[in-house]
Amino acid sequence: MRDSVLEFARHGAKVYMASRTESRPPQAIEEVIAQVPNTQIEYLHLDLTSLEGIKQAADEFISKESQLISCSTTQVSWLWLPS
Repeated sequence: MRDSVLEFARHGAKVYMASRTESRPPQAIEEVIAQVPNTQIEYLHLDLTSLEGIKQAADEFISKESQLISCSTTQVSWLWLPS
């Protein structure tokens, strides 16, 4: 997963790392920024265990972006690529 995030970041994508656990993404985000200093990367809280959690994440994303390209493995990541 980090390899995908790094490649998208290297190509200028704005990356959202979505996770239910708020404690893990900050470290992963720091690792990406260390390798791609000028990247745009943000944490997005996404709780897939409830429809309300999904709706809140979707509403937050929609309030910031107009396009979505997703990439997922065992975790969920949302990516926006500039057009």
